[in-house]
Amino acid sequence: MTHVLDRIHGRLHTCPWQLAPLLDIGIRRWLENPQKLLSPHIKEGQVVCDFGCGSGFFTLPMARMVGEKGRIHAVDIQPEMIEIVRKKAVCAGLENRIQYHMGSVEECKLPESVDFALAFYVIHEFPNAYAFFRTAYRTLKPGGRLYAIEPVVHVSKKKWDESIRFAEEAGFCSVNAPSLFLSRTMLLEKSVRL
Repeated sequence: MTHVLDRIHGRLHTCPWQLAPLLDIGIRRWLENPQKLLSPHIKEGQVVCDFGCGSGFFTLPMARMVGEKGRIHAVDIQPEMIEIVRKKAVCAGLENRIQYHMGSVEECKLPESVDFALAFYVIHEFPNAYAFFRTAYRTLKPGGRLYAIEPVVHVSKKKWDESIRFAEEAGFCSVNAPSLFLSRTMLLEKSVRL
């Protein structure tokens, strides 16, 4: 398995697109329920970003939450994952709410600022976590929030503390730390600088 992961963009923990069906298993909807996890943070009409959207597990529920007047920016490095999300969106009648961006999250340049961004189990995949937090900060509107969630199996406490420091250095302030089973979480806000 490590050899497959090593070949995918040179990143050790990148989930290969071939495993996309495993990202949508039923137990995950119970453990990581998108509605329960994200509805306190996403409102109708908002512009939202799903950094490392994968197979769209969170992308499609977020598209429903923002409604017809909202937009989702789905970002992923694997074109196959983008295509999986696109097909799901078409089947769900949500294709007009989602814009797709293929490429490195750390260098992502969206056409507009967003109200809320999600980074679910992806920060540990980036070769430069600080660059990611800088990108996320730049992407958000003043007062916008980033919900960062990482798996405890891939991210040690030391590595997580480093991510928190990177987020703070990028300009974020911590709002709270909602908990999620077997995960490290932080909710960050783009502070309004005077």
